[in-house]
Amino acid sequence: MARLLCYCLTYIGNINSGQNQLNDLADALTIRADISNVNGSQITALRIKDDIVKSLESSTHVEGLKYTIELTGGFGTFSPEEWRKHLSINISAVNTLTAIPGLDEANITFIAGLNASIMHTKQAVCLLTEDFSERNDIKLGDTIQCTLYYYVYPSSEYEMFMINPLGFFDLTVAGVIGEMIWEGGDYISPDVVLPIDWVRSAYDQIDASFYPTNASFAVADPLRLDEFKAEMQSFDLMETLPTANFSHNGSALIVGDKIFIEAASHLRENLRLLGFFLPFILAIVVFVGYLTSYLLMQNRRREFAVMRSLGTGQKTCFYTFMCETSVLSLSGGLLGSFVAVLIIQSAVIGVLFLSAGMFFVCYILGTAAALYGLGRFSVIDVLCQAD
Repeated sequence: MARLLCYCLTYIGNINSGQNQLNDLADALTIRADISNVNGSQITALRIKDDIVKSLESSTHVEGLKYTIELTGGFGTFSPEEWRKHLSINISAVNTLTAIPGLDEANITFIAGLNASIMHTKQAVCLLTEDFSERNDIKLGDTIQCTLYYYVYPSSEYEMFMINPLGFFDLTVAGVIGEMIWEGGDYISPDVVLPIDWVRSAYDQIDASFYPTNASFAVADPLRLDEFKAEMQSFDLMETLPTANFSHNGSALIVGDKIFIEAASHLRENLRLLGFFLPFILAIVVFVGYLTSYLLMQNRRREFAVMRSLGTGQKTCFYTFMCETSVLSLSGGLLGSFVAVLIIQSAVIGVLFLSAGMFFVCYILGTAAALYGLGRFSVIDVLCQAD
């Protein structure tokens, strides 16, 4: 009995171990997702609908959402016809500073009393790179006056790229960015960083459509990847189609889930096989409980018959023998659990209790079936055979 329980504990322990490995895999691997154009050739300089970004912000399947919108600008005021002479400032509006590659918050010097949380407000503040502030003799706490323009990326390959005026603003320099570890890529390092909510409100003031230019995030729970993808489809984010025509529209999603899917599929297949055979294991335990109890009770038929002949009720006899068997199975369970702990060094107490409980229930079911059959014989026939 103890050996059988030890086998059951080992089997269920393997199922639990496989599930733990799957959970650990989900914690260890981060699945990154980037909004791209339809053919997947570009993840920056996009035209992403603001409704998509707002849907991502409210989604439980998304975490660490980062998105930006690229602007340009120039100091002072000037007419739209003179924009070529004045637009020399690269500007990024971000919802979080981590959206800028190579930017470390520890390298930012803020005005006393302020920190990175200022970038989550609608205040007219900005961060300047150290190089830009030195070239233009701008210091921390100064107010700069500049005219901002926003890019209008074409929705199709047949439309022209445009820039439109956003307005003239006074911006307080809330922080200066020190050294940035630039990793290259398509992203252009900005001279000025703005809070994206403030920029969104500036768009609203002139009734302009707000289109973030790039967005990325991580999948909150990789084990719910199918649910995540279904929700992304409801947000009108499709899979990339390499044969599609080029477009600036950010309407597709590149999900880096290949490694996770390959590893998780292997673990899930093992769990599926273990789960498939689990009912057969339990059926074997029930059968062993029945067979063991039946063989033991055959030698105790005379004892059962004597008890019945002395007036003991059939239910009382049943419960008496059941209690004896329960004590034996519990004793075997404790011994089997002890042996399993020695074999499985990483055995979890919860798994031991679950396995022992399942074993006990299945074994008692087999015993009950054996006792039910034992109680149907003729008491007189047994006593006569004994004599």
